[in-house]
Amino acid sequence: MQRLRTETMSVSVIIPTNKRPESLSVCLSHLLPQITERDEVIIVINSAERYDAAGANMNKSVMYLNEPRKGASWARNTGFRHATKEGVAFLDDDSFVASDWVLHIKLTLLNDKKKYPRGVYQGHATQRYTRRGELEDLKRETFARDAAASGMGQNSAPGTRLVTLLAGNMFSYRSVFSKLDGPFNAEVFPFIGEQDDLAYRCIARHIPLLFAPSVKVMHTTHQVVFTEEMKAAYSYGRAAALFQRLYFSDREFTLSYYLLTRGLNHAAGNSAHSGNLYGKRPFSVLAAVYRSGVRLGYLLGYAVYSLIPAGRIRGMRS
Repeated sequence: MQRLRTETMSVSVIIPTNKRPESLSVCLSHLLPQITERDEVIIVINSAERYDAAGANMNKSVMYLNEPRKGASWARNTGFRHATKEGVAFLDDDSFVASDWVLHIKLTLLNDKKKYPRGVYQGHATQRYTRRGELEDLKRETFARDAAASGMGQNSAPGTRLVTLLAGNMFSYRSVFSKLDGPFNAEVFPFIGEQDDLAYRCIARHIPLLFAPSVKVMHTTHQVVFTEEMKAAYSYGRAAALFQRLYFSDREFTLSYYLLTRGLNHAAGNSAHSGNLYGKRPFSVLAAVYRSGVRLGYLLGYAVYSLIPAGRIRGMRS
């Protein structure tokens, strides 16, 4: 009965990728069996090198595109411009979708017409680790706490209102993204921060952000490398500062402060909340250095970029 209801619905699945053919192959092995002749998969190679898709995949539902500008947002926007189906879903190339992922996207969008004004949906994402270890466990703990605090825990009800999005498992009607002049503002945030920007634009235009727990993916998190984690934390701090300066230069207490606080708690690995939810962890010098380094990277990025006048931020809207 559910599958009969979705026969009239079509979905474009957009996947940005860059030099991860093994991950993409595994991702497609889970996704393509669910794709009907009415759907399409758009794979955007985020590289300046031209990619010849001939023979790479004979599935007629798969389209390969090139986007030479560095950054997943550029690639996702390129895929969106070529999308032709009623629904649009975004997926990361290192994700494993559930066997009914596409089906539940269609059911959610069909139900959207009855229950809610058309909004942007966030599916449920869990983490899969390629290597177990102390820092991996710490990162898992932080992600679980952050997801629960954002209303994205396993027990959250369908339709729970959110204030943030994760682009790796997000979907809506193509018409909703078109109202926003496209999904991502890649000019302002070249590599990171575009998800919070999209959430702000949706809320400002009264487009609800809704949780869809039945739309499940498992995202691969690779081995933690301390230097890379610090660079990522610096980028998150930079994005939070630019977001603050662009939209809230008067420092009023608004959504931006929620996003900043959330980012700081996530980056620092708030040990008090962690202890309440998961029990106290034994002290570890390695974990303490990791937490301190990530916190320092985030705060440094925020401090440096918070000094930039709003008028100098590239792509600022009037």
